[in-house]
Amino acid sequence: DDDGVTNGNDSWYRPLERLLLPWTRLRDGLYIDSKLVSAVQNFDAGTMVNKNGVYRLLNGELLQTTVEGPFSWNGNCDPPNSKVVCNSKRKPSSVCAFRPTVATFTVGPFKFDQPIPEELPFDQTPIRDLPFFKFIHVDDKVAVAMGRSGSVALWTRMVDS
Repeated sequence: DDDGVTNGNDSWYRPLERLLLPWTRLRDGLYIDSKLVSAVQNFDAGTMVNKNGVYRLLNGELLQTTVEGPFSWNGNCDPPNSKVVCNSKRKPSSVCAFRPTVATFTVGPFKFDQPIPEELPFDQTPIRDLPFFKFIHVDDKVAVAMGRSGSVALWTRMVDS
């Protein structure tokens, strides 16, 4: 169980894993110390582009990985003041849906972009077929949302530098 006591289902290595590895295994997930990994998700309301990535791994910048693509908030996928009309048939809600269209991998000075194919244009894809977050709480310091899989995400606001 999660209090450190082993039971018949735990392997012999479970106590060693808790002491030596940089993560904690709880139920169905792995929880990694924020001093070891820095992950950032950016929702740019000006362009309606989402960028999500891991920027610091093991307190270094040798390896970075990101995904980037359009997002919609409450069914709207048009940037503010846009003259482009989104033909979305989505109903307004507190849902932020997104679709990665490019994955970027950076190893040291080398950067590799990999396009991610899409079957339908983003604005014509039903939300049930996209990754999304249903926001539970948002204020000026924190946002809490539930993902399509049922997982919970927590973000803190970062000041633009």
